[in-house]
Amino acid sequence: MVVMDLRIHNFFAFQHFHLNLFYPRKIAHSPVPNEHLPERDNFRYRKAVILLGPNVSGKTTLGRILTGIIKQMQQKDLSPLRRMNADPAEKASFSIEFVIDEPVLYRFSARFLPLQDGEDPDSGILLSVKLTTIGANDSYETCVKRLDLQKAEETTDVAEALRSISGLGHAFVCSGDVPVCFDSDERLHILESVLKVLDPSIVRVTSLPQVRDSYLISYPNRRVILQEGQVADRDQLSGGTLEGIRVAGVLADILCRKGGLYYCDEMFSRIQSDVEKAVLSVMVDHLGDYSQLFFTTRSTDLLAMPYPKHTFVFLNVYGT
Repeated sequence: MVVMDLRIHNFFAFQHFHLNLFYPRKIAHSPVPNEHLPERDNFRYRKAVILLGPNVSGKTTLGRILTGIIKQMQQKDLSPLRRMNADPAEKASFSIEFVIDEPVLYRFSARFLPLQDGEDPDSGILLSVKLTTIGANDSYETCVKRLDLQKAEETTDVAEALRSISGLGHAFVCSGDVPVCFDSDERLHILESVLKVLDPSIVRVTSLPQVRDSYLISYPNRRVILQEGQVADRDQLSGGTLEGIRVAGVLADILCRKGGLYYCDEMFSRIQSDVEKAVLSVMVDHLGDYSQLFFTTRSTDLLAMPYPKHTFVFLNVYGT
C-alpha cells in the first residue's frame, strides 16, 4: 500500500494538516530504488519517508492517526476514530489518497459532524470515494486532476462506500506495536542477526518447538525466553536489545513480504546511530512494489545519509 496524500483536521493536535508524498522529477542514480509504481515510471511517490522532530512534535501521533484510519477502513467502522477528535464540538475530517496493489488511485474522504448528547457515534459521519485508473503514462498530477473533476455523493454507509475499493482487506499495515513473530527460519535468522549486532555476547537464538511463538536467547552463562514478542524477565536484557526485538520484527516483515505500509516509530532511542543508519538502509533497499516506509527519529545524524531531499519531512511542536 502506498499513501500519496493525507489531510487531517481536528485529530489530536493536528489542525489543517497536509502531507503530500508525490515528488515531481525523476532523480538519476537515487539510492532509493524504484520510487514509482511498477510499469508506471511517471507515477512517482516517496517510498521512504523519514520524519524528524523533537519530542512532542507529533511523530507518534501521526502514525496512530494514519494506521488507525487504514485499520478502521479495513474493519468498515470509522466510529472509533471519533476518539481521536481533539474537539468533539467541532467538525473533524480527513482525506487520504492511496494505491493498494494495482494501478488505481483512490481518494477516501470522511467528515465527522459534532455529536449531540446521547447520539450514536456511528451517526454524523459522511463519506465519499473517488477513484481513477492509472494509465501507463500517467503521473500523479494527471490522476489528481481527474479525481478533482469527479463528483461523488456523500453517504453514511461505510460498507457501501468502501465496496468500490479493491483489495483493501489485503492492505498490510505494520506499526511495530503488535507482538512480533519469528515463525520461519528466515525470520528467526533476522532476529538473531539483529540481536547479535546489538549485543555481541549473544551466542545464538533458537526456537522452542514445544511452546508456540517462543524463542531462546542464549548467552554463554544464561538463557532468556522470548514468548510472543515479550520477555518474561525484562531485567535480563538491555534497553537496546529489547528495542532490537521490535526492530527485527519490522525488518522481518519488510524482508519476507512483497508489499505493505510500514510505520517504524522511534525504535532506536536506545540504539546507537550507526546501527540505526544500517538498519534503515536495509529496510529501504528491500521495500517491494506497492510498499512504503515511514520512519520516525529524533536523530539528525540521518540527514547525512545519501537520500534525496524529498525523503525527509520535518515536524515541529505544532505538528506541521
